[in-house]
Amino acid sequence: MIFVTLGTFEMKFTRILNQLEKLDLKDKVIIQSGHTHFKSNKYQVINFMGKEEFRYYLEKADIVICHGGVGSILEAINFKKRVIAIPRLIKYNEHVDNHQVEIVKKFIKEGYIIGTINEKKIGDLIEISKKFNFKEYNKSSQEFICKLDNYIENII
Repeated sequence: MIFVTLGTFEMKFTRILNQLEKLDLKDKVIIQSGHTHFKSNKYQVINFMGKEEFRYYLEKADIVICHGGVGSILEAINFKKRVIAIPRLIKYNEHVDNHQVEIVKKFIKEGYIIGTINEKKIGDLIEISKKFNFKEYNKSSQEFICKLDNYIENII
């Protein structure tokens, strides 16, 4: 199962959902769309979920596709999921700045996730994620979080 989470940020993120709708995925897909109201003929779309429902789908997922928010990425890798992150971009009015690009790049560099700014690569990344050797995230190690916090502070 593929779980797609767009978070709860108030700006729409239809770019990723429009691309997923074009794909002929064999996997079951559950989408938590937040403020991005979207109707799908292929996938189950739930605007908002409570914490328990969100964790239920996260636990069941083989692959998580998410925006570039630190919380969504960390929660997925803490559940040892294969994560594909696509950052929200200012040029598409998906966010107020491009800080998610830097966050995604940092997680990719560390080997915890794969991702892209080009939503047209989602189908390829789903296939790549099935064979990719993701680095396991150690919750007890705060070194990466400290580095990421410092990195974000320097770009904001």
